Amino acid sequence: MRIFADTSALFAYKYKKDANHIRARAFMEKIAEGELPVKRICLSDYVFDELMTLLRVVASDVNDVISFGEELRQSGGFQILKVEEKIIDSAWEIFKKYKEMPKLSFTDCTNVALTKAVNLDSIFTYDKHFAKMGMKIIE
Repeated sequence: MRIFADTSALFAYKYKKDANHIRARAFMEKIAEGELPVKRICLSDYVFDELMTLLRVVASDVNDVISFGEELRQSGGFQILKVEEKIIDSAWEIFKKYKEMPKLSFTDCTNVALTKAVNLDSIFTYDKHFAKMGMKIIE
């Protein structure tokens, strides 16, 4: 099984001061130990960009950020999917459709469009607005 990971979940996993750190770490440990049937965690290049930027801002050691970035890029357990023009077009329609959601970012819209395009219906996230857009949230 493959799932999609949002920035909020991966940030919580790596940043110990995040309110969801313990939950995110426990979830990732269950995957690593084979307790959950997840074979690959997908994220987009937009999520990768957003995550590396956020971690760089809060990191006390940039080498930790670089190591995590290398893990995401090179590990067989992760797959970085490219947001292409057709995904951007779909995301733009989603962005306009949900314009009343105050905390909805364009990156979130690309996540929804991309997960639909590659037939992933579950997203590892702590952003509740994904449920309002028809996504199954995994926490």
